[in-house]
Amino acid sequence: MQTNLFAICDAAAVTQEGKLVVHGIFDSIKAKQVPVIHPSMTVIFQIKDAPSIASLSLRLRDVMLEKTIQEIPIPSNPIIQNGKLGGVLNLVGVKLESFGTYKASLLINGQEIASTSFTLDKV
Repeated sequence: MQTNLFAICDAAAVTQEGKLVVHGIFDSIKAKQVPVIHPSMTVIFQIKDAPSIASLSLRLRDVMLEKTIQEIPIPSNPIIQNGKLGGVLNLVGVKLESFGTYKASLLINGQEIASTSFTLDKV
């Protein structure tokens, strides 16, 4: 199994031809104060040679507070094309409670297979 792509961005979509269109990959968010509600973010992923999947989920953690913010099951109908498992997950109204680092993890059958992080910085 190989993670080809795992990122957080402003928006993403898959065209009729199966092309992934990504807008605004980011690794930091700016805010004047906390808590702050981030209006929307999208998590994108693509995995080659994925194992048999019983469950697929996304975990978002506040690294500084060592706290899971959300664990979201990903629908059991991910995109499979040319032997690659891919998906686009839109998150709306994510509450970020402290400045610092946040980690997004992709889990297959409860095991972390990919992760990325972003920071919430004070303006």
